[in-house]
Amino acid sequence: MKYLIILICLFLTNFTINNYSLTLFYLIIVSWTFSAFGVIVGVYAKTWDAVGSFSNFIILPMTFLGGVFYSIDMLPVFWRNISYINPIFWMINGIRYSTIGIAETSNLISIIISLFFCLIFTIIATTLFTTGYKIKS
Repeated sequence: MKYLIILICLFLTNFTINNYSLTLFYLIIVSWTFSAFGVIVGVYAKTWDAVGSFSNFIILPMTFLGGVFYSIDMLPVFWRNISYINPIFWMINGIRYSTIGIAETSNLISIIISLFFCLIFTIIATTLFTTGYKIKS
C-alpha cells in the first residue's frame, strides 16, 4: 500500500525522495521493529482484546506524541520532553528526513535509536521463541 501511495504521488505531485537508500533502510528497520514488537505482544496477549489494548493504549498514544501529524515544537515543554523518550518519534524523524529532507533532530541519533529498538525487540522475540515461552507442545 505504501508503494502505491508513493507511485500516485510521483504522478500527481512534484514529490521526490531525498535519499533512496536511507528511506529503504528506515522502511526495513521500522517494519522489522514493529514486527518484532508484534511477536512480543502476540506471545504475551491471552485474548484478542489484549492485542487491541496494546494498540489502543500504547501504540496509538506513542504515535500521536511522536510527531506524525505535526512538529513536536508545537507541543508544550513537558510533552516535548516526553516525545524525546518515545522511540516512535525517532523512527518518524528518520523517515521524514530520508524522504523529504526535514528533521527535527540529528539523523544519526535517529538511526542509532531505531537500530537499538530493532535489536532489543528482536532479541526479546527470539528469546521468547527459543525458550518456548507460552508455546504449547
